[in-house]
Amino acid sequence: MQTFDALDESKADGRNRHSCHRWRRLYGGMKGPEMARMKELEKENARLKKIVAQQAMDIDALKDLSRKNW
Repeated sequence: MQTFDALDESKADGRNRHSCHRWRRLYGGMKGPEMARMKELEKENARLKKIVAQQAMDIDALKDLSRKNW
């Protein structure tokens, strides 16, 4: 009887072994709803990081403009 090894399967699919290890470390013990919530939070976190980065760029641009006008 053969056992299923996700790491061996990842190699066959062309995925990186390190990616599989990382995925297992992050999501290994989670059930479906927990995993869905985690992915939802990661997506929201990425969106918020983009907003903060854009605001930081806007602040820098406004500071540059205020220095040049005086």
